[in-house]
Amino acid sequence: MATLLVAQIGLATEADENVEALIPKQDEIIDVSVDIQPTVILVGQQANITFSLTYPEGTRVYFPQNPEVSPLKLVSQSSSTSAVLGQGTNESHTLVVLPVRPGQSSIAPIEIAYVAPDGQSKIAKTPKIDLTVSTTLGDEVSPELTAPGAPVQVRVRNTPLIWALSGLGIAIAAAILAIIGYRLWRRWKDAHKPLPPPIPAHEQALAALAKLEALLSELSWPELALGVSEIIREFLGQRLGFNGVEATTYEVMRNITGKSIGTMTPERIEDLLSLCDLIKFAKFQPSQQEGMQLIPRSRDIVYGVIALDSQLALDERHTEVVNESNQESSGEAEQGFLDEPGQEGAQRPKQNAPGELPQKLSEADEMNGGNDAL
Repeated sequence: MATLLVAQIGLATEADENVEALIPKQDEIIDVSVDIQPTVILVGQQANITFSLTYPEGTRVYFPQNPEVSPLKLVSQSSSTSAVLGQGTNESHTLVVLPVRPGQSSIAPIEIAYVAPDGQSKIAKTPKIDLTVSTTLGDEVSPELTAPGAPVQVRVRNTPLIWALSGLGIAIAAAILAIIGYRLWRRWKDAHKPLPPPIPAHEQALAALAKLEALLSELSWPELALGVSEIIREFLGQRLGFNGVEATTYEVMRNITGKSIGTMTPERIEDLLSLCDLIKFAKFQPSQQEGMQLIPRSRDIVYGVIALDSQLALDERHTEVVNESNQESSGEAEQGFLDEPGQEGAQRPKQNAPGELPQKLSEADEMNGGNDAL
């Protein structure tokens, strides 16, 4: 409930201010009412003190600016007056104050200067205002802290830890993806890797004969004949383009007829395969010399079949040597024709006698002869 103080304000005298506010005088012409909001004033909470003035028309009132409101602090001041001084009959002035200390507080009367309608200058005073300022503490004399409440779990965002874990997770994921990608790439590369070139048939046959020869002391004649026969059949089949492993001796001979078998003759091949068939199927017991010659004879067949390729290589080398020798002889002859006339004693290139081959050509022939002997 607002505190309403109504008083008749007159000239300042030496009489008690409260008595002046309560006992009207005949020359008092201004009525003052005071309104305080809120009704309960707390420390640190602003309060509004409104002074409403009523006076006769023609009175000019001069409310002071920034009046003294100690022990309270003046925060702001606002006024509602007539636009033309002396034309109104009422006005209001609001002071926004801030209490800073609990207990009883008093605002001293505020002097208000005014000019009466008859032109006399006078001073009026507002009534004294008594206020009770409260606090929010339970005991103002001996305040004590209340007991602490139950602990509350507070979650704090650990940004550095989040970034560190995120970076670690990204690194692990990248490493896993890199490993998977590398393995897929290796698998794809291995799948598209070109196959190694096949081992030539004669190399396979010679290697198999070498292994068979290493086991010669542990094999019986039928086992040796079986191994030799399979090696020769497989070699001929790969060399000439037929299934020699599953073919009989008759079928092998029919497939090699009319085909190039180097320096080897079909009769020698048939003789070896027939001997092996006799040992395997007819229980023929060869002599020691015949049995020991199975592997050498098989090796001769392999070398004989591939001898044509070796001969072609030697012929090509022979042609190259002849061409080189002819070029050197031609160059030396031209150099002799270009010698100056005075140099008759100069050394001339050696001329080959009729029927004599150049030195390099003789070397090539020796190589060819060595291969024929093999």
